[in-house]
Amino acid sequence: MSTAILGLSETGQLQKIHDKWLSRSNCSNLNGSVSDEDSEQLKLRSFWGLFLVCGISCFIALFIYFFKIVRDFFRHGKYDEEATVPSPESSRSKSLQTFLAYFDEKEDESKRRMKRKRNDDLSLKPSRPI
Repeated sequence: MSTAILGLSETGQLQKIHDKWLSRSNCSNLNGSVSDEDSEQLKLRSFWGLFLVCGISCFIALFIYFFKIVRDFFRHGKYDEEATVPSPESSRSKSLQTFLAYFDEKEDESKRRMKRKRNDDLSLKPSRPI
């Protein structure tokens, strides 16, 4: 890849590409013959679709993660309903506190796994001779 870039640089093609796509002012723009809408120059507006796809992907990933946490919360029996519920507000509050405690527990477990994996990786690396 470096040799391809070097080859483009030596022939002047790299500068032509830069001038066509990334330069701020072109002679055609100065003459007024080409409007901003017709310009082939890359601008922030050129990437709106990419930003949209990335934003939607992040939102979907966050939704899936939240759905998995809630599913695991109910599946592992961490949510226990009491037979007598004094009031709906206290029940919701208790349920939220139980869910947040479960979420914190999962986060701590994940941190422990990462730390253990990092320690295992460090122990597997060969030590340098002195």
